[in-house]
Amino acid sequence: MQSYDQLTPRGQVRRLRRLAADALDAYGLHGPTFRLIANWENATFRVDVPSERRPFAYAAPFVPGRYLLRLHRPNERTLQHIESEFAWLEAIKEQAVVTAPIPMHTRTGRAAYQADNADYPGLGVAEGQRVCSLLRWVPGRILKAPQRRHEHMRRLGVTIARLHNHAADWKPAKPLDRFRWDLATIMGRNTGVGIAPDVWDELPAGEHDLHAKCEERLAAALDELGQGDDVFGLVHADLHLSNALFVAGEARPIDFDDAGYAHHLLDLAVTVLGFDPPAGPRPWQDALVAGYRSARPLTDDVLRYLDVFFAARQSTLLLWCRTNARDRVNFRAELPGLRDRFLPDIEARLAAG
Repeated sequence: MQSYDQLTPRGQVRRLRRLAADALDAYGLHGPTFRLIANWENATFRVDVPSERRPFAYAAPFVPGRYLLRLHRPNERTLQHIESEFAWLEAIKEQAVVTAPIPMHTRTGRAAYQADNADYPGLGVAEGQRVCSLLRWVPGRILKAPQRRHEHMRRLGVTIARLHNHAADWKPAKPLDRFRWDLATIMGRNTGVGIAPDVWDELPAGEHDLHAKCEERLAAALDELGQGDDVFGLVHADLHLSNALFVAGEARPIDFDDAGYAHHLLDLAVTVLGFDPPAGPRPWQDALVAGYRSARPLTDDVLRYLDVFFAARQSTLLLWCRTNARDRVNFRAELPGLRDRFLPDIEARLAAG
């Protein structure tokens, strides 16, 4: 059988649809229709079940008869990883922290459907695995750039603070199998988030030195901040404005796929990255921090490290993009623009932080 990477885009979609159909059968949905939304890191499908449709209020927690199916990255997500994500989402729902996706379970009660078939996308070896998970569809709007206002950033700050408050108090029934966004993970020194550690060897000298400087500064910041409950815990880790839905005065977080243990500042850096220049007034950051502080304390002594986390996040994205550019054309096309945008900003953030 032809490998997934050798297929045309249309052939890849056919392969993905076959896996999606098997996954939906495992969830026992009756007469579902589904269409591909995106094939990026995960492949995602919108799923509709006509027999379940009924009227609903837009402010409701989910759309009846509509689901999101995720085909997770091959060999990077395990059943235990998804079970841990779902444990947090279920606790968020039970305690009415914020409106977030509601997990679904297979007919056998598992949190995900696991494919062990080498014929499926990207597996290539008989023992390869790919897990698929299903969530109810959350109503709300993803705002495009012209629609975004400081008030939306403020609302998202409130949501992030509520998630941090909940995670600090929540006692899961068993240890969670999630990422730990430590120095090695953020700076691509391990393979946990799709960065090949040897990608550092490919960096031009000046870029290598800048990432190394960022790594040094981040190491110092992490050491100085410590890991007390006031600064460290379970976080979303990818809550930018394309992963937030807005409805009824609320910011609703989606896509908890990267959630793990990290410093709270990582969440804030991800959210506001790209909105303010490194020098001068920072109205978007001010709005985010004001919303956060309305629900959870955040001292200036902690906030002063945010620029270092900004820089580190950009390093992560560049190293991740460079890794994927090795064998994916779309990443190779994106990389020059990201370097032009991020490298000067990393340097400026490190100077400011």
